[in-house]
Order: sequence, then C-alpha cells, then structure tokens
Amino acid sequence: RPENCIAIEDSFVGVTAAKRAGMKCVLIRNRRTAREALDKADRVIDSFYEINFLKINEMFNGVGDL
Repeated sequence: RPENCIAIEDSFVGVTAAKRAGMKCVLIRNRRTAREALDKADRVIDSFYEINFLKINEMFNGVGDL
C-alpha cells in the first residue's frame, strides 16, 4: 500500500514518481535538485544521515516532524 510507504529520492523525476504512486517523499537535496522537486517533496533534507528510524516512524504515524 503506497500510503504506508516513504520514498527517499534525490531527483525531480523520483519525487514525481513517488507522489504519483501515492507515497510520502523525502528529498535529499543536492546541487542539481530542481526547484520543482523541493516544492513537491513532503520533507527536504541535506543528507541521508538526517534520517533515523524514529523520525520515519513519526512520519508514518503522522506525529512529529521529519
């Protein structure tokens, strides 16, 4: 079930595909990240290391912020 998934992407195409599939999406910002991707993503982070299990769990349960 896509609504129970979180995609972690680093491109506009990836974010677009995740959102079209009905998933929540975390964008890992990079020097080539398109403005449109920043606007479409549910959360934007600067590094994969900013993600941890508790924050992902909070996002699945609608509690807290990623």
